[in-house]
Amino acid sequence: MDNKNWKELWQQQKIAPSDILGLHRKVEDFKRKGLIEVLKVNITGLTFIIAFSMILYDEYANSMLTTKIGLSCIVLACVFYLFHYNKLLPLFYKVRYLEDSKSYIKELLRIKKTQKTLQTHILNTYFVLITIGVCLGIYEYLPKTNLIIIIGIYCLMLLWVGFNAFYLRPKTIKRQNKKLEELIETCEEIEKNM
Repeated sequence: MDNKNWKELWQQQKIAPSDILGLHRKVEDFKRKGLIEVLKVNITGLTFIIAFSMILYDEYANSMLTTKIGLSCIVLACVFYLFHYNKLLPLFYKVRYLEDSKSYIKELLRIKKTQKTLQTHILNTYFVLITIGVCLGIYEYLPKTNLIIIIGIYCLMLLWVGFNAFYLRPKTIKRQNKKLEELIETCEEIEKNM
């Protein structure tokens, strides 16, 4: 046999149906989990916004300007994050594994790009707004207490924000990116074998 025959045989090989079915299951699982995640974030975020709106309405007349600005920053942070997070929703609905793997990979790369924007710029803005909001929001209630308690409360609050921003967020980002990268690599590998 010469080189051409080996090349033709290699090109004629078919991809195993089990690989495609496994990929199809992974795609549907990824899509389902993504949609559930968007739904959970929306329900949690909207509940939080409604609760804070009620607090704003209840406390608005008696509050200092700093409290009003702080609570407004917190609500703004939640609305801002939800607005940008919901941009994933149409992308998850578009994800379907079809025969055209290039368009599928393109959709996965669009999700990856949107997630990258969410994980960097949007979350940074969110954490800044939340931190400013909480610091200003509790300012009204703290002058009535001891200086050591005030410092302790601000330190605990800043530690909690720091823990979320510098420990939990990178861990979550790494997990999300790993799942998406595995799916993209599997698709590219199957596309090469086709």
